[in-house]
Amino acid sequence: SERPSRPGTRTLTARCGPSSPSAARCPSSTEGRPRTRERRRRQDFCARTARELATNHAVVVVEALKTRQMTRSAKGTLDAPGANVKAKSGLNRAILSKGWHQFARALASASSYSGTRVVIVSPQYTSQRCSQCGQVDPKSRESQAVFRCTHCSHREHADVNAAKCILAAGPQRYEDRP
Repeated sequence: SERPSRPGTRTLTARCGPSSPSAARCPSSTEGRPRTRERRRRQDFCARTARELATNHAVVVVEALKTRQMTRSAKGTLDAPGANVKAKSGLNRAILSKGWHQFARALASASSYSGTRVVIVSPQYTSQRCSQCGQVDPKSRESQAVFRCTHCSHREHADVNAAKCILAAGPQRYEDRP
C-alpha cells in the first residue's frame, strides 16, 4: 500500500545501487550485510595505510608472516583428534580478520607506483630478541605485552621491541640484495 502524495510534493523512489545511501536497506544489496561491510572496511584500511606508508617512506620493512600455515585447522583426524579446536578456530578467525596478507599485497601495489622499496624480513626470534643488545632469550618475554631483557635489563612493550627488531633487520636484508 503506497502512501498518497500530497499535492505539490514530489515522490522520491529509493535507488538500490551499490553507491546509494539507502543501500543498507535494500533487500538485494550486499552493502547491508555485516561481513561485506567488514571486508570492505578492511580493504579500505589496507589500501589507505599502504598508500600512506608508500608515499611517506623510501623503505618499508615487513615480516614474512605465513598466514596460511598460521591458520591451519586443528581438527585432526578420527584416529588422532585435535586439541583445543575451538580456541584454535577463534585464533584463526582473529588472524584472518586482520588482513595481514591483504595489507602486504596492497603495500606491494602502492610501492610499485611510488618507488618505495619493500623489504621482507624473516619473523624468526623478532619477539624474543632485545632491540638494545641483540640478545635472544625466550625468557625475556615476560607476558604478551611485557618484554624485559634477561641480559641487559632493557624493559619495553613487547610489540614495540619486536617492531624495532624488525626495523633493524631491514637494512641488513636490503644491503644483502644485489
